[in-house]
Amino acid sequence: MGVPHSQTTFSILGSAGAEPAVVAACVAATERFPRFTRLATPVTAVGMIALTAYVLHARIAKARQALDELEESLSGIPAPRQAEE
Repeated sequence: MGVPHSQTTFSILGSAGAEPAVVAACVAATERFPRFTRLATPVTAVGMIALTAYVLHARIAKARQALDELEESLSGIPAPRQAEE
């Protein structure tokens, strides 16, 4: 079983600092060498799909949370009586 938060603060900060450096290097390479832009097109497309999926997931989670809150707030209200025939 994994141990929660097994990383140290410094390793987390180090990896968080390395990520923007790699992204900046990739952006600089594609700006300096136009051929890299064409070669990076598949990677860029996959990145856009992932971003779309993350945004869609966040919106669905927020909508479900709002529906749960609405259901909870309405749970104390008695159901309307149906007209007797």
